[in-house]
Amino acid sequence: MDDRTCTKRDVIHSIFNAILMISLIVSIKSPWYEISKCITEGTAPTVCVSTWQNPERGNLDPKITNKFKASLGLTIFALLLVFVILAILLVKAILKKLKKEDIYKLLKKVSTYIFLALHLLLVIVISASCFNFTSINKLYCADGDEDPKETYICDNFRGKQTIISDAITEYYSWGPSAGFVFSTISTVLSTGFFGYLVFSWWRNRNNDDSSISSSSSSRYPSSSSSSSGYSKVGQESLISDHQDEYDE
Repeated sequence: MDDRTCTKRDVIHSIFNAILMISLIVSIKSPWYEISKCITEGTAPTVCVSTWQNPERGNLDPKITNKFKASLGLTIFALLLVFVILAILLVKAILKKLKKEDIYKLLKKVSTYIFLALHLLLVIVISASCFNFTSINKLYCADGDEDPKETYICDNFRGKQTIISDAITEYYSWGPSAGFVFSTISTVLSTGFFGYLVFSWWRNRNNDDSSISSSSSSRYPSSSSSSSGYSKVGQESLISDHQDEYDE
């Protein structure tokens, strides 16, 4: 068995999951949505108020709060899956370091399929968390506590709008904040790495099939070479018989 504690593939796997873990933690800890409102009245200075939307805010509609909690809950579950993957990689490294060859080989064989299943689940969960949130603006639009004229948010997940009435000018901007951005980054990372795992598994499978095929061909001669050998022996025997008749 190789003396290295970790294989190159396990090192790449660990680094990727560490990066994904950081991205998910930032996503959980950061606000997901921001609504900014600025008002200018005559010659008075412009007054701006930015509101970072979090489920902890008590004045949000229950539907909006549930939307936030659903996306955050899925993100936390994805983080737990990453911890499980890192734990399996750590156990593999410990078993190899302790030279538990039988257990290590069994875990190495089984872990390939475990990792594929876990990363597929990871892609589904993170993607669901991300796409679940993209319709949050529709709920703000339907929120009865909003000013009826503030319909700017209804049609776009992100955007800006200016409303002018008499001497008052109102500027609105709204859109995703750091939490949603890192959720999107996590979705891209998990999907890309799952594709890498599938490609590696498929390549190794084809290499194993090629090794088995070449091993079988080296053990047994091909039928064409065998049949040519038999025909050559038959031709020599026939020539020998005719030569005997001629000598007689």
